[in-house]
Amino acid sequence: GAHVQVTCAKLVSRTGHLMKLLSGQQEVKASKIEWDTDQWKTENYINESTEAQSEQKEKSLEICCHRRSLQEDEEGFSRDSEAPTEEESEALP
Repeated sequence: GAHVQVTCAKLVSRTGHLMKLLSGQQEVKASKIEWDTDQWKTENYINESTEAQSEQKEKSLEICCHRRSLQEDEEGFSRDSEAPTEEESEALP
């Protein structure tokens, strides 16, 4: 009985850690969408994020490392609508 309890405790703490990571990522996505003042750009981002979710899971560690600098770049781009990002130009037909 004691062994099972220890295993459960380990599993619970591990799951809790994963949940923290997931909720943190969701907060970042939500704030990223709020920064985008142009409605079409926001829709664009949502479509791309749902399509690329499986890829993002593999790259999530890389994303964590580069997230800060990427956000700063995107904040700049959202103010200057004359200069589309690579992501936007690729999405155009």
